Amino acid sequence: MQENRMFSDVKLAKRLTPAWLSPFLAVFLLIVGQIIGAIVMTISAALIIAPYYMAHPDLPDRLSDSLNLREIFGDYYLLITLLSFVFIAGLFFLWVKLFEKRPIVTLGFYKDNWKKELLKGFGLGILLFSIVMLILILTGSYQLVGTTFTPYAFGFVLLTFPFWLIQGGTEELVTRGWLLPVMAEKSNKIIAIVVSSSLFGLLHMFNSGFTMQSLIDLILFGILETFYIIKTDNLWGAAGIHGAWNFAQGNLFGVLVSGSTTGSSLLQFAPGNGPDWLTGGSFGAEGSIVCTLVMVVTVLILAYQLKKSGKLFVKKSAEKPVEAESNNL
Repeated sequence: MQENRMFSDVKLAKRLTPAWLSPFLAVFLLIVGQIIGAIVMTISAALIIAPYYMAHPDLPDRLSDSLNLREIFGDYYLLITLLSFVFIAGLFFLWVKLFEKRPIVTLGFYKDNWKKELLKGFGLGILLFSIVMLILILTGSYQLVGTTFTPYAFGFVLLTFPFWLIQGGTEELVTRGWLLPVMAEKSNKIIAIVVSSSLFGLLHMFNSGFTMQSLIDLILFGILETFYIIKTDNLWGAAGIHGAWNFAQGNLFGVLVSGSTTGSSLLQFAPGNGPDWLTGGSFGAEGSIVCTLVMVVTVLILAYQLKKSGKLFVKKSAEKPVEAESNNL
């Protein structure tokens, strides 16, 4: 069985970060990207609203407070926040291109059937979280508290699609597109899966309502995404799942996304009086035991499919792959 392209194409790199250093580098680049994004977005926000607030000398202080930014921009603060992830992605692209000297496409952005893979992933992400919510609703753990079926709400929800894909795709790029193959090449796939999935979970540790239960769910989500990448041989599908998962939480069902609110949604669900381990508490439904069960079942299904097809743990190839579609990327 041929090795997954993302694991084999990492060999095209002229140099790679050591396995022990890779997680720290991933966190460093992510933090730098967030800082750059925050600076650029704050300056852009200031330029946009400066004419309206010209008479207010406290404008710089207001813009330094995220709560005030939410007040000023309303729903569109979400789009600004999600768009800032492009700076994180940009740093990783530069690292791969300038330091590792390999094509960006080897991160999993292969051209063949990319639209189909993205849409399939998006559909699967919607389905998975809908199953989580259905179970939570049927058990009385979540209740419908409102609906918003206005033209504005529909327009805003549709507008969030590409922005969630940017955010979800960037997190996949960091942990699965870059870190996973690099660590697999420098150590082995099992260590790479454990470390990349654990790092993905720990990156949310400062989010509101973060618990051991939510950490377990996030790690399971990381393993699910890894298995899906191995199955589909690209990063597009995983990016679609991730973007859709967050989109469904925030703008379809109106629940917290990893502890954060996300503006307008078509439906608004709220947790009932159940314990946090059942509802997810202030982290949101993805921190619930129901999410754990859905993740475990999905991971087992994917593992069975991969084992049946012989893709689960293909032996690492010692041969350097030939640059194909990625020559000028």
